[in-house]
Amino acid sequence: VLGVRFSPDGKHLASCGADKFLKTFQVADGKFVRGFEGHTHHVLGAAWSADGRTLASAGADNVVKLWDVATGEQKKTVTGYTKEVTALS
Repeated sequence: VLGVRFSPDGKHLASCGADKFLKTFQVADGKFVRGFEGHTHHVLGAAWSADGRTLASAGADNVVKLWDVATGEQKKTVTGYTKEVTALS
């Protein structure tokens, strides 16, 4: 695990890691909720939107991805970075 972030309501935790996944868990019981797959290298950072409906992930694959929290679908990939994206806020 390379990073974790609490959701705005504090009910979920997003984690990112060397397994190329962004994952969400319920804080109350630690139960796994969903995996977000699409990066081709380590996921180095995560950030929630203010409304908790979108997650952003930063990758060692030089991209930022935006995800729909409810469905797990990738909404957008932001490219153009020449180096790893190491953090988001």
